Parts: sequence; structure tokens; C-alpha cells
Amino acid sequence: MDYWQTKCPREIRESIFNQFNMICARQFNWDDRNSKKPDEQSVANARNILDDLLDAVIENGYLWLTPHISSDEHGNITIEWHKDRHDLHFEIGKKEAEYIKVWGTNIEHEMQVEYLKRKDYIPLWQWLLSG
Repeated sequence: MDYWQTKCPREIRESIFNQFNMICARQFNWDDRNSKKPDEQSVANARNILDDLLDAVIENGYLWLTPHISSDEHGNITIEWHKDRHDLHFEIGKKEAEYIKVWGTNIEHEMQVEYLKRKDYIPLWQWLLSG
């Protein structure tokens, strides 16, 4: 797992940029399950959100955990972090984004889904790191 203290922000951004480049190269049915090609607007929105999140994490002196970035069957961008018992997932579409906090298997009592807003970045990050 990479932390921002061991890599400079430029290297982290380059790594993220490379993951997005691989996603942008996907075509329809990229996973042999008829999944849509990642949507360009969703990719742009995800890049902006991840860039803002990285800035907030660094400015507040927190560890940066390298995410797994992919796309789903609808062409939305998915970003995931895993830290011990806490998983944080972003699902980013053309105009909106949601986050999912997971700390167990019970969908009613150990998961939370909400729309993602900039004010959520640091509280979500603190929660993730406390896993």
C-alpha cells in the first residue's frame, strides 16, 4: 500500500492519471459482460473529485492510501480504498457521486450510502483511516 509520505504528490497524481488512462482505453463489453465504455464526463468528474480529495488529505497531513480505480457496467467510475475493517467506495457518474462506507456484511447496519459532497472528504478519510 502506498502512502503519500513515501511518494511526492506528483508521483501519486501520475499513478492515478495512469489508472484513468487504462480505464479510458476500455471499449464496450470490456469485461465480456456487456459493460458500457466508461463515460467521458464520468471520468472527468472522477478525476476532479480524486484530485480535490488528494489535496485535502495532504493539506490536513493524513496518510494517502492508493485507491483501486475502475468502471462499472453502466460506465460510471468506481474508486475503492480498503483499510483493515473499513472499506470506502466512490461511485462517480456524469453529474453526481455517491460514497459507500462498509464496516461489515450487514447491509442494514454495517453500510452507509450517501451522496458525496466536498465537505465529506476529510470526515470520510478520517473514518477510513480509523479502520
